Amino acid sequence: MLANKPLLSIVVTSYTTERLKDIFELLDSIKSQTYKNIEVIFVAERSKELYEKVKEYGEKIGLGMFKALFNYGEPGLSQARNLGIKHANGHIIAFVDDDVVLSSCWAEELVRTFMLDDDIIGVTGPALPLWVDKSLSWLPEELHWLVSCTTWFNCKKISDVRNVWGHNMAFKSEVFKRIGYFQTWTGFSYRVPLFASSLGEDVDFSLRAKKIGKRLVYNPKVKVWHKVYSYRLSLKFIGERSFWIGRSRRMLKKYYGKKGLSENMLSTESLLLKRIFSKLFARSVLYSDVRRFLIVLLILLLVMLGYLFPFRFRSRA
Repeated sequence: MLANKPLLSIVVTSYTTERLKDIFELLDSIKSQTYKNIEVIFVAERSKELYEKVKEYGEKIGLGMFKALFNYGEPGLSQARNLGIKHANGHIIAFVDDDVVLSSCWAEELVRTFMLDDDIIGVTGPALPLWVDKSLSWLPEELHWLVSCTTWFNCKKISDVRNVWGHNMAFKSEVFKRIGYFQTWTGFSYRVPLFASSLGEDVDFSLRAKKIGKRLVYNPKVKVWHKVYSYRLSLKFIGERSFWIGRSRRMLKKYYGKKGLSENMLSTESLLLKRIFSKLFARSVLYSDVRRFLIVLLILLLVMLGYLFPFRFRSRA
């Protein structure tokens, strides 16, 4: 166990009672952490019933330092997370999706990683697929980014990364004082279709944090399981997600590439693309897997279309 035990604030946001079971399981996994100096901040939107039931459950299981908030302002992921930040007391502020389950040593490994180097200002870790329906597990690792999982990033050691992943990320609280909060124009909103969403607050904030000369690192032991429901493998979801990935990478290169943040802003994506062509396509042809071949082809075409499609940023107001 860590001798120095800084307070870790965990911010969770949600907007629908359809996620209640997931949220309860997430809170249970927080309760079971080996690291105990934790503050939990839950931010609800749209549904007062959601707010009341999560508040009641958090108090019922004895989370200790637990706050339930309701976002009465402009809705959206970034807005809800910013509200959580304003009420957080931790030296470290973490963010996880409402449908993940944390490994028991997640918090301990997270805090330990920050203590390795004062220049580490952000930490992320893997999100492994938790197949709600086992029949969905045919999806190749190279395409797990479609369902917000990171199995394709098969790194076995602590490493520096371009950006953290929003479903499993944490920052020192000082960074919010230095560069501000999540920019609301970058975050997802239930009022905006996925294919029309902006870059994502995790990538935008990561790149702004790196501009002040700090490190973002990945630790394979800061692990969560991300639930994969059947709707995530519907043609509609796959299509929108693929288009958005291409669109967001175009935005990443166009908006941030001009700022001298990296000579090769899309190096990670380039390596993954090579892996898809050299291994995934080859396996599909070798084993005559027509379904997999056609799905991979469709995904790549939609990613390319999203990358080439004209866009403009949503309002930064």
